[in-house]
Amino acid sequence: MRFERSSGVLLHPTSLPGPFGIGDFGRESRRFVDFIAAAGQTFWQIMPLGPPGSGDSPYASTSAFAGNVNLISPENLVAMGLLDEGDIDHPPAFPIDLTDHGQVIAYKKGLLEKAFHHFKGRVQGDQELARDYERVLALTSSWLDDYALFAALKVGHDSAAWWTWEPALARREPGAMARVRRDLGDRVEAHRFFQYLFLRQWLDLKSYANARGIRVIGDMPIFVARGRSTRTDTLRWWRACRRTPLAPPASAGAAPSMTGSGSARRGSGGGSIVCARP
Repeated sequence: MRFERSSGVLLHPTSLPGPFGIGDFGRESRRFVDFIAAAGQTFWQIMPLGPPGSGDSPYASTSAFAGNVNLISPENLVAMGLLDEGDIDHPPAFPIDLTDHGQVIAYKKGLLEKAFHHFKGRVQGDQELARDYERVLALTSSWLDDYALFAALKVGHDSAAWWTWEPALARREPGAMARVRRDLGDRVEAHRFFQYLFLRQWLDLKSYANARGIRVIGDMPIFVARGRSTRTDTLRWWRACRRTPLAPPASAGAAPSMTGSGSARRGSGGGSIVCARP
């Protein structure tokens, strides 16, 4: 295949400016697309878009498939009719030179819960919204139900690692799974809705970029993070520590440098695949 010589810009969406404490898929992302298109660029390179795990790193995501809901634009939620202008008129005084992830998570969580409340009141009578919801989530059919349950359980366990949960849940025993799906039904649906918003806004932004000749490239998560939902439903594939069967056996990082400054432990799980049959 022949490729024309091209150039682009690496910028993760979280680094875009804006009033909501972190870059997102809203107005500033489109301004950035317009800027690099006018500059004659071809590629917008991004980092993984998954929910950040330990250290707020996009390279240690808690899911190989789900999206970082902090990238959802509050302004776009107003445009969708899921928030009112007054809901976003007075955001907190976020730092201007860095991202306070804890403050952002708390603020965005409140907005997303309001949007979910409005969605539940609208979706039964809004056929266009209902069709879009089902159409977008059809793209996630292979993973979303498990992820949404995992996310709800994670919140219910105060973000504790899944291998510290009660053994029946950690091992996904059918009876325990049926019980929590019943008890956490509304919370599971909330996380499905949050992923709908992420994917709807991301698809819109990507289409906007493609229409202006900008191709989006970038990284996928490198490691299966130790607290990742993807791991809980594929335990049989992973080599576990003999002493603690559910815990990860190692943590990835870099070797000590030649300057003697020590190793760089990145906190990404270092498990090993033990079988690979289809």
